[in-house]
Amino acid sequence: MISRMTAHVTTPFGFDTTAADVIDGIDLSGRTAVVTGASSGIGVETARALAVAGASVTLAVRDTSRGDRVAAEISESTGNQEVRVGALDLSDLSTVAAFARSWTGPLDILVNNAGVMAVPELTISPSGHEMQFASNHLGHFALAVGLHDALAAADSARVVSVSSAGHLRSPVVFDDIDYAF
Repeated sequence: MISRMTAHVTTPFGFDTTAADVIDGIDLSGRTAVVTGASSGIGVETARALAVAGASVTLAVRDTSRGDRVAAEISESTGNQEVRVGALDLSDLSTVAAFARSWTGPLDILVNNAGVMAVPELTISPSGHEMQFASNHLGHFALAVGLHDALAAADSARVVSVSSAGHLRSPVVFDDIDYAF
């Protein structure tokens, strides 16, 4: 028999909560984290908050030049010199596999943050799938699977997947996942 969760989960955080508020009082020294899409937006602030808490953070990004600039700024502003950059294009499963193969040691936190939305015209990824679905879903799934051993090697590893309400604008059409017709 499958039981359903009936308790309402509450949190002290709300619409005005910042990443700094969430991480306040948390010590992540000795922990490792990967944040996808960490060269802009929420990814930068997530990586910064993890660095402030003492984690060794890898910014997994498509544009490594931009990633290098962000990593340098985060290191300078937080004093954490354990901020690195890794090349990762979630729409290209070969780079996902390469990133996962290159990872060494345990991984405590994987933040699946990168995302593509509202691609103006049908674009097929290097892996042969519609770009938004490839990046937002297939790439992150392949990354988590590829990093499974590293996550399993960590004590109480966590995978966090960032999402938005944007998916409510259109259903996933499983019979035509890549918009072939």
